[in-house]
Amino acid sequence: MAAVSSVMNKPINTIFVRKAQKAHGTSDVIEGLGPKEDLKGRVVLIVDDVATSGKSILKAIEEVRHVGGIVRDAACLVDRDEGATALLD
Repeated sequence: MAAVSSVMNKPINTIFVRKAQKAHGTSDVIEGLGPKEDLKGRVVLIVDDVATSGKSILKAIEEVRHVGGIVRDAACLVDRDEGATALLD
């Protein structure tokens, strides 16, 4: 999404929410923010490729809200109908 939006001259900032903090690299759970960027007060759309249980989407929502981001919606490309919709409704 970030690459395509940049090519179209309408850049969309993107982040990646890790399942757990890594011991190496930036050791951040939320990756992709610049050195002085944060999510405080910013509206964030959570997008996942495949939703099974919905737990990874819920974790991403919790992490973004924890750092002050505003999450109103989440979207996925494929819903495997294994509980994600019920968990997130």
